[in-house]
Amino acid sequence: MSIPLGLNFKLEYGGNTFPVILPDVIGMHYVGSALVAIAVAHEVGCDLLASISSVSEFTTPPGRLSLIEGINHSIILDDTYNASPVAMEAALETLDVMVGKRKIAVLGDMLELGKFTDEAHRTIGVKASNIAHVLVLVGPRSKFIGNGALESGFAKKDIFHFDTSDMVGEYLAEHIKKGDIVLLKGSQGIRLEKAVEKIMAHPEWKGKLLCRQEEEWRER
Repeated sequence: MSIPLGLNFKLEYGGNTFPVILPDVIGMHYVGSALVAIAVAHEVGCDLLASISSVSEFTTPPGRLSLIEGINHSIILDDTYNASPVAMEAALETLDVMVGKRKIAVLGDMLELGKFTDEAHRTIGVKASNIAHVLVLVGPRSKFIGNGALESGFAKKDIFHFDTSDMVGEYLAEHIKKGDIVLLKGSQGIRLEKAVEKIMAHPEWKGKLLCRQEEEWRER
């Protein structure tokens, strides 16, 4: 399965239309970021075409909706750097617009939400139930994601829960099929990049493509 080409949109200014291309970048929020960058550059006197060309060279940092080639001709949507309710919803919305045979949402705990923990996770479960074909959950709080999905009519047989990201990676490595799109997102403490490593088509590139690959992190 080929990796998507990225985002492209048209910028209208001064009666003219300019195509803007962000190769290998997905997520509609990046359109807004690109427009802000172009507008600021134009305001300080930069050539508009040069600014558009420079923006096209942007690549997403590791773990921020990064596209990675997965095993068995799958696509990995790596959003493992961190998670909040707003960011989790944005990641699921990105998964929603992607085209694949099966959409697998691997969702971990969202930490530091205090009294909103249960409600926030349940809300994500409701949203995920309308987008994913399979839910793979990790962490004690993620059970509320499962509860929200079940309450929305999601099939219990398609929800799988694990205690660690290592266990998630082992499960996915055995079950990912050709054409699958796999979104992975959770808070930093869940360390879902460990699961991504196990399902990359080219794990030898992990040092460049994955977040938290420094030695101090890998020893934790």
